[in-house]
Amino acid sequence: MKQTNLEDIDAFFQKLCEENYADLGNFLLVLTKDREQAQDILQETFIVAWQKRQKLISQDLFVSS
Repeated sequence: MKQTNLEDIDAFFQKLCEENYADLGNFLLVLTKDREQAQDILQETFIVAWQKRQKLISQDLFVSS
């Protein structure tokens, strides 16, 4: 398995959030029809993704070339 440096992981995660935040937020708003609930779910989703990033790294999903 390739070594991944923490800066690469942080940059990838930030890009992932920036590129998906609005679309996912809009999707959740359509599903919930409640802006506050959609925002809560969206934040929780990114928190869980951040907390599980080590597991994702071990599965080579974040390995840079």
